[in-house]
Amino acid sequence: MFKRIAAWACVLIAVLGMMALPVGRVQDAAAQGGPLSAMLARVPDDEAAHTVLWYGSLSDLERVLGVQIDSLDAIDQLPPDVRVNLLWEFGSQVYYSPFSGLDNPSAWASTFGLNSFNVDRELTVGADLPDQYGILEGQFDAGALAGVLATLGYQPTQVGGQTVYALGADNASDAGNAAQYVAGPRYNRLLVTPDTIIAAPSTARIQPALEPGPRIADDPAYAALALALENADTGPDSLLLSAALFGGETLADNARAAADEAMLSAPLPAYTAAGFGYRRGETDRSMVLALAYADQAAAEQAVSSLAARLPNYTSAVDPGRRLFDGWEAQGNVVAGPGGVFVATIIARLPDQTDVSWIGLVRDRDLGFLAVN
Repeated sequence: MFKRIAAWACVLIAVLGMMALPVGRVQDAAAQGGPLSAMLARVPDDEAAHTVLWYGSLSDLERVLGVQIDSLDAIDQLPPDVRVNLLWEFGSQVYYSPFSGLDNPSAWASTFGLNSFNVDRELTVGADLPDQYGILEGQFDAGALAGVLATLGYQPTQVGGQTVYALGADNASDAGNAAQYVAGPRYNRLLVTPDTIIAAPSTARIQPALEPGPRIADDPAYAALALALENADTGPDSLLLSAALFGGETLADNARAAADEAMLSAPLPAYTAAGFGYRRGETDRSMVLALAYADQAAAEQAVSSLAARLPNYTSAVDPGRRLFDGWEAQGNVVAGPGGVFVATIIARLPDQTDVSWIGLVRDRDLGFLAVN
């Protein structure tokens, strides 16, 4: 399943002393792409993909916590401490989208016959409708789903040489329609197989994902970011549970509004693409920040700048609060495929913190990534 294998060299270039960091080790190892890299191979290299790509894996969260969830009742039956842990992680640190139905699984089950807990992992492409679509991977009863879709008024049609179930006009959202009442326009076009669902609001959105063509995984910057997030050394048995990848200009524009003079006093070179990741083992929890550069010196400067910025970053949403105070972190430059150098910061979450990396992104509380 994992298609991209590349030789990587991890070169330690900075120890961020202001954040009480341990010394990382120099590493020269083969790195294998994981589920994120594999899902990027499904995504067309287009404008939507270069805005934002959101990734989350419920199945890997279950694996880390040692549980298996197939319903809301199963969550209720967990030991209290495990249930609280799961519910905090899911949504604040582990992404899920409106495409999976996990925000309202009962409605998804009764309307579409889809058990949202069968979605192992998902990737949302694009920032907003109508340019957004979702890719869901898991175990699905394609025949049963097709039967339910027929009763909802979906019509099978050929798109990109595959059968797509279509409901209404492109981007239509009619509250009087049962499917669109629940999902809005997100399920207007559906590809359904035993292991994949692709959902989109329009034929124009789903068609490129079904036809041959360049993929975002072929972009060296995105391939390097995915590998950096998937292979970051964050502790034994840790897994990448969630991530977001951005085009450099998209993220820098969002970050600039939250930056103050203290941030800009440590210059950060412009990056071609950027990524956030959340990794977790049985006990270790880490946020991984990765910035892609075509030049090693620029990547080294980025690690140094972030070393100065992060301990002093004051939230633009919660004025006066230093979000990363007391965090432990280490910085590296990773030399990846295609001549890309990734400035990587691994920041370990304290035992007691309410900082959500997903919240930082959604609230645009990202002044530490402003370019100057």
